[in-house]
Amino acid sequence: MNDIENFTIITWRIPHTPLKLFEKLSTKIKESQEILKKEKPVFYMFTCQRVLIAFISDNNKFQRISNIITKIDPELEKTKEVFKGKNAFEHLVYVASSIDSLVLGEPQILGQTKKANEELTKEKILTGELKIIIQNAIKAAVKIFNNTDLPKGKVSLISLVEEEIKRFIQQNQKTKHEIIVSIVGTGKMGQNSEKIIKRHAKNAVFYFITRRKQILNSKEKIIGFQEFLENPPYSDIIVLANDKTEPYFGEETVQKILSKKETTQILVLDLGVPRNSKEELRNEPKIKLIQISDLFETINKNKEQRQNAIYQAKPIIEEQYYILEKKIVLEKEKNKIIKLRKDLETVAENRKKQLLKQIIQQKDPEKIERSIELLVKDVIHVSQKHFEEILLEGARC
Repeated sequence: MNDIENFTIITWRIPHTPLKLFEKLSTKIKESQEILKKEKPVFYMFTCQRVLIAFISDNNKFQRISNIITKIDPELEKTKEVFKGKNAFEHLVYVASSIDSLVLGEPQILGQTKKANEELTKEKILTGELKIIIQNAIKAAVKIFNNTDLPKGKVSLISLVEEEIKRFIQQNQKTKHEIIVSIVGTGKMGQNSEKIIKRHAKNAVFYFITRRKQILNSKEKIIGFQEFLENPPYSDIIVLANDKTEPYFGEETVQKILSKKETTQILVLDLGVPRNSKEELRNEPKIKLIQISDLFETINKNKEQRQNAIYQAKPIIEEQYYILEKKIVLEKEKNKIIKLRKDLETVAENRKKQLLKQIIQQKDPEKIERSIELLVKDVIHVSQKHFEEILLEGARC
């Protein structure tokens, strides 16, 4: 059995893995990554909607890698999915091209796949034939993005966040007045939310609940996390986007906010995985709570588009898989090919010296022609010998 047939993916993804269980998995990302590095060569991605681990499998390695995740919670054993061989390659292409993403056509997942490939290669965690497989999956995903009718960013997680913010501002007529925003955590989701709000409410005042030190203007203020929970500023929009492992934003904090100003509604955008907000907030009439799971439900209603994308992607995957098979064979036989080249170079060099000597000394056309014939025969003989060795080894396997 060759390495492509042993290529294996173990994955956990929303919605196949329930959100609460996936959140529990998410709290152990850094710890899991450090353990996975010891199983090199290995490829892995941890995103807000999936954990994907790829490797060349044997029975022991499969069990070890599976246990790294399932020991977090035994229930994860029931929700893990396994792909092998060509099916694993196809699945990775579907993931990287967003066909298997909750957001069909979003380019972020391709960027995440490329970044994981680059970082793991740099750390020498991803090497050899596994690296070749991953790189060819990325190439197929790029071809799918460039040559199919994927919606290409028309619907994305961040675009839905923007729609919610825009709708809230319009409905509450906040654009005529100063809008107050609190952003908890200034990672990528927090930064994107900040840009969106500034685009639709140029007069917004921001509170950043973070360690960030730089203040860009007088309308930006920084407060600590504990201070935010104990004495939160009034806010029209609250964005929760940090990496706390347990929900921290609940009724107690909300009542402190509502006591500071009369308001009709506050928008709470919980973009954290695991969730930052408590479910009890759904019962508060003055809070419009949108969690990341609510956005997933919105963007997962495109089955017809997804099936069309799969239909268009199939021939691209088939072509790239054929290229991959050739590359894997060449990689496995690399040493033999190098030896063949060196042997041919030696034969050619020896015959060239004889030929030059005959040209200089004898100038006999018949002997020169004979030397050329011998050179051709030597090349054929050496090539045939190496080819026979490859066939014999293949037959033994």
